[in-house]
Amino acid sequence: MAHAKVQRTENHGMWFLDSGCSNHMTGNKNWFIELDESFNHTVCLGNNTAMPVRGKGSIRFQIQGITQIVSDIYFVPDLTNNLLSIGQLQENELVIIIKAGACRIYHPEKGKIVDTKMTLNQMFVVHAKLTSLPRQCLKVEDKNLEDLWHRRYGHINHKFITIMQKKQMVRGLPTLQDFTGICEVCNIGKRHRDNIPKKNH
Repeated sequence: MAHAKVQRTENHGMWFLDSGCSNHMTGNKNWFIELDESFNHTVCLGNNTAMPVRGKGSIRFQIQGITQIVSDIYFVPDLTNNLLSIGQLQENELVIIIKAGACRIYHPEKGKIVDTKMTLNQMFVVHAKLTSLPRQCLKVEDKNLEDLWHRRYGHINHKFITIMQKKQMVRGLPTLQDFTGICEVCNIGKRHRDNIPKKNH
């Protein structure tokens, strides 16, 4: 297992690409964007030391300007280094090429996402920057209430919505006007296909 003295910071970290590590692991709980703390396990290090795993989750960080979300990372509180399992990366269809003192990782859609050189003690280190999820709330509004409630009731007939409103069959139903538009979904659903000819022309 790789070992190095790393100064921990809140938003930056060093991750070691480890071919002998069976799972991604970190001891920094603040990096997780989601963490299942009900997951308990034990990992055995290269010096036959067993460490408890106190959870498993996903981390969102930026490597060389590209934002990545890595899942199934073990939270090992006693671990001093961050480890990326080469075997687990390959299971996620990433291609790892180690050649001429460099390690390059390729994503099937994004292309090359990591390019790092071997250190003096023959390790591959990836410098990552923690990126938090954007804090925003998206609100969807539809000014056409008649069409909105038509869709909410599973594309029910507009005349029946008017009947429900007049007979007070639904509590909280707003005052709706007669809908004069055309619902494209209903229009497609009512189309009839032509008969299949029995003989070729």
